[in-house]
Parts: sequence; C-alpha cells; structure tokens
Amino acid sequence: ATKTEVIDADPNDGTKTTHQTFAGSGPENVVEFYKIDGGGHTWANGRQYAKERVIGKTSKDFDASGIIWNFFKQHT
Repeated sequence: ATKTEVIDADPNDGTKTTHQTFAGSGPENVVEFYKIDGGGHTWANGRQYAKERVIGKTSKDFDASGIIWNFFKQHT
C-alpha cells in the first residue's frame, strides 16, 4: 500500500486528507481510500447543505466527483 497526504488546498476548511492505494494481483485490482480528518457527512468539494454543527465540515481539498470519475475511466 502507498500512503500520501493530499495537498491542503484550503487550510481554512479545517480538514486534512490522506490517500491510500492498495494494489491487488493485477492492474485491474486496485482499491483507493481517502480519509478526511475533521470532515463530516458531506461530499468533498460539495456545498455545505446544512449547518456545520449538524453535518460537520466540508473538505475543499479535492473534488470527490472528479476523483471517482478518473478512477472509473482508468478501470473500465
């Protein structure tokens, strides 16, 4: 497994993200894990759809939709 810190693109959002990649027996067998420390039940780089005290903080350090789309483009 490889582990890297995601660049803290917005130091004011109160979150930090770690990215881990786990490789299997072939190039098609990959798991990617993003851990958002300080984040809530929100979509990374999405809108804060309810008060922070209710759902927690929204990470602005990366775009979850873009990450997911790129993953599926690579693993068809």
